[in-house]
Amino acid sequence: MKGEKTTTNISNLSQMKQHIDTVHKGLKKHQCHICKKDLSLRSSLLKHIRAVHEKQKPYKCESCDSSFAQGAHLRAHVTAIHLGIKPYKCEICDANFGSYNAHEYHVRSVHNKIKPFSCEHCGEKYSGKQNLKHHIARKVHFCQKVLMFLS
Repeated sequence: MKGEKTTTNISNLSQMKQHIDTVHKGLKKHQCHICKKDLSLRSSLLKHIRAVHEKQKPYKCESCDSSFAQGAHLRAHVTAIHLGIKPYKCEICDANFGSYNAHEYHVRSVHNKIKPFSCEHCGEKYSGKQNLKHHIARKVHFCQKVLMFLS
């Protein structure tokens, strides 16, 4: 981080300090009272609460049934899915992605085989939180516990 060039438009000293604190120092001063997630900006905390805990998705795609918590996510969806613009290319397998984050997730999970989410019941590891949630939602462990109880 230190010494990296930033290409952000910053118009005053207050914005510069906030940028340095959040981007370069990684400071997270705001904590969600529901799940205890730490976020760097108050606006990010409010977006988090609306999207994650209140399940609000006010940004609707005009071309399909998808909806999003943030306008930026809707724009990324339209660009990648409906316009077919996927500027992020995997250098290993030539797959294309509409966002930098999707590209990075692909590299971590597919090529680097990084699986940071593990099931507390069986130890099975997953690359994404959604994959783990899907595993748990299948009630695999609930059935196993019932069978053990009945035996």
